[in-house]
Amino acid sequence: HRPDVEDFDRLDGAADNVVGVGVYGSSFLILTDGDVYLASGSDPASIDNQPQRIFQPCLSALSIVEFEDCVLWATTSGLWYYGAKGSFCLTAGILTAEQWAALDPSTMMAGRHENLRMVFVFYDNGTKQGFVLDIDNPTGIYGLSTGYDAVAHASTGTMYVLTLGSVGKWDAGTSLMTADFKSKPFQLPAPMSFSAVEVMADTFPIHVKLVGSNAKGSFTFFDRDIASQYAVRGGPGLWDQVQIEVTTSAGSVQAIRLAQEEEDLRNG
Repeated sequence: HRPDVEDFDRLDGAADNVVGVGVYGSSFLILTDGDVYLASGSDPASIDNQPQRIFQPCLSALSIVEFEDCVLWATTSGLWYYGAKGSFCLTAGILTAEQWAALDPSTMMAGRHENLRMVFVFYDNGTKQGFVLDIDNPTGIYGLSTGYDAVAHASTGTMYVLTLGSVGKWDAGTSLMTADFKSKPFQLPAPMSFSAVEVMADTFPIHVKLVGSNAKGSFTFFDRDIASQYAVRGGPGLWDQVQIEVTTSAGSVQAIRLAQEEEDLRNG
């Protein structure tokens, strides 16, 4: 018997209400509107529930997604990871608390596709949209301009989405969606300026936006379409941190390269 949320209404001795459950390996998590509980036992009537004292409430049962080594869900803090690597927020350093709240995490639905180590999250904050996150290397998020009414993945691993009453198979169409990648802020070893920007991509144009931060605040110092693989002039400013945003509907982008001088790009 695999316990499910119907087996738990309220945990014995706890004030928390059960929102959903998640399994990775031999670990069974009970996600509530308060703390997270790790359950052990094979019979729902005698399961022992141990509070984990991380207090990351699950805001949406549909946001729970299971991988072989972890469970993810939407909390008030961000997209939470609990698994083989510990317990932490995957979106920390990428989205601020205000940015996360603006997505309305209570509406979030999450899924996975085939063997990809990526989580697909869709939400409705007035506009149905979504994002994709690499769970092993969360250095940024891939924003999607399209959201859906429902998401599910079959036993085969394929993800399906529902929109306007029609079911679609993920990654089975011919037209490309618009994707917007936003990196986490990269801390520079010393204050730097960037006078050269280069894009490595299959097709162009690619829109690149660079946001720099220093003691005076955060400022956009580069925001334009790049039409080819040749380096273009960067923007002014001396920065302690830099954040990269890329928008494309043209195809794959392999890298965005920044340099203090164009010669530095030629020298690798």
